[in-house]
Amino acid sequence: MQKALMICCLIAVHVAQAGIISEITCEGNKRTKPHIIARELTFQVGDTLPFENYEKDCIQSKNNILNTSLFNFCTVEFCDSLEFTKVKIKVTERWYIWPEIILKFQERNFTEWLKNRNLSRIDYGLYVSHLNFRGRQEKLQIQLKNGFNQKIGLLYQIPYLTKSMKAGLSIGVSYNTQNEVFTGIDSLNKMLYTKNSDDVLMENISVHAEYTRRNDLYSRHFLMADYRDLRLKNELRELNNEFLIGENKLRFITLTYLFKNDRRDSKNYPLNGSYADVEIKQNGIGIDQSNLNISSISTNYRSYHFMASRLYFAFGAYAKAFSSPNVPFYLQDGLGFNHYVRSYEPYIINGQLSTVGKAQLKFQVLKPKVHKIPFIKTEKFSKIHYAIFSNLFVDAGYVHNNFNKQRRLDNEFLLGVGIGLDFVTFYDLVWRYEYSINKYLEHGLYISFVAPI
Repeated sequence: MQKALMICCLIAVHVAQAGIISEITCEGNKRTKPHIIARELTFQVGDTLPFENYEKDCIQSKNNILNTSLFNFCTVEFCDSLEFTKVKIKVTERWYIWPEIILKFQERNFTEWLKNRNLSRIDYGLYVSHLNFRGRQEKLQIQLKNGFNQKIGLLYQIPYLTKSMKAGLSIGVSYNTQNEVFTGIDSLNKMLYTKNSDDVLMENISVHAEYTRRNDLYSRHFLMADYRDLRLKNELRELNNEFLIGENKLRFITLTYLFKNDRRDSKNYPLNGSYADVEIKQNGIGIDQSNLNISSISTNYRSYHFMASRLYFAFGAYAKAFSSPNVPFYLQDGLGFNHYVRSYEPYIINGQLSTVGKAQLKFQVLKPKVHKIPFIKTEKFSKIHYAIFSNLFVDAGYVHNNFNKQRRLDNEFLLGVGIGLDFVTFYDLVWRYEYSINKYLEHGLYISFVAPI
């Protein structure tokens, strides 16, 4: 009897130290369905949460909701009533239908384009996107582009196909043409182009399908299949026989598996958390109309830490390797596009193995501020947030290349250091200004529009 009484007392103490989630309500989601918001919460109705976990769950759930890119602002509040807890979520939705004007520089970054200011090296066009189609976080996009590349395409993404909200699907089709093509790299690792002002040099028909699996809040699996039909003019093949390994047309299927684990507090400008991914890609599968059999594997890791008042540290590492030394130039990869060592932005360094590491110390010059513009009536644009960070950074990288004869930066240890200033605001906008110097004492100011790590 005494033992049973002790057990009852322990249960009573446990209940007193925890709350049962009895109700979750959402406010401000005029377009977004409630289950899309509920999918991002670290708790559900009926869960028992210790009181000491309330703040942690509140912050994580808020960050998860904002990382959907559906909302500009979000608050999550816990309201206790005896042993029961009600949760109130308030969001400010973004504007979802965008007639997006495309202005893309072919030089990989705005600073490089400024050196020549060649208007023919700009893509311009219109992407009409609905970023929250039917209020279910679906994306519907019509793509029209002209300039350096010409493109017409259609894309549809649905993140959740089933009631369990774990499986998703994306499909797309596009037709691209180019009359100027990136066909080589010179001895100084600068890009070489082939141009025909009167005729199309390359056509590309692409069909894309992607299946996604999200079993928990932070991990995702992607299985992708891409079909490409490439056709080149004879003059392009004659100028660079390595572009498609002597062919003037190539039809092939690429299969890709990608795993992501994303625990960042913010996807567009993280300060805390971590991110990791692994991607395995197979170009050519034996049943398509090509002799391709080229595999690659790549991985990313990034870590973000709060150090002290207004001081943050970030570290990132990336590596990619090809299975074959004989890769068509069209499929080659390395450093210079999506991944690069800062202060080497003007250069392209391709090879069978590429690696890069980045470290950065940030200081929060201006804490996040919220400002309301009185003459704009809708909260989708009238209420903005912004912050400013200064930083010191050091990057290092290496590319092993046996594709062809040596170039200046191939098989060389690359090192760059610098200082920077970042301006972060709503709608995932980042303006980044960096002054950097490399081991050859080349230096300059570079402007970018995404977070560096």
